[in-house]
Amino acid sequence: QQAVAIAKQSGHEVALSLSDSFCVERHHAAFLSLASSDADIIIGNEAEMTNLFEVDNFADAVSAAKANGRLFVMTRSEKGSVLVMGDTVVEQQADAISAIVDSTGAGDAYVAGFLYAYANGDSLAAAATLGTRCATLAIQQVGARPKPSDLKALLA
Repeated sequence: QQAVAIAKQSGHEVALSLSDSFCVERHHAAFLSLASSDADIIIGNEAEMTNLFEVDNFADAVSAAKANGRLFVMTRSEKGSVLVMGDTVVEQQADAISAIVDSTGAGDAYVAGFLYAYANGDSLAAAATLGTRCATLAIQQVGARPKPSDLKALLA
């Protein structure tokens, strides 16, 4: 709460990662409060979003996100991602690959790419595309850290 207050007082947006569906379940009231009033961007995967909104399916989570009015970034593994901000919905397909080597860090890589593009003023669609490319890179190698040359290629 203190970090949120400092960010808001400084005129910055607050991005909240839901982190883990069990964490959302355990601290549901706190997460829902942040997602409804303090956070500007809420990021999570399909399970985390359905837990946050206490719904049974992804379509209902999208509907709840639309009603909330904040920016929701929802990752769906091989189904891509969906960004929702009010009535604006951006659907991003996953990149095709031949095999997953290691999924460690894929969600974090997506978020890093998305936030980088978003913070630099790119459109939601462009931010989703860069997030997807970063996640795709992450799952095609062992470990979550990409080579600097791969990152440069993504940003070119």
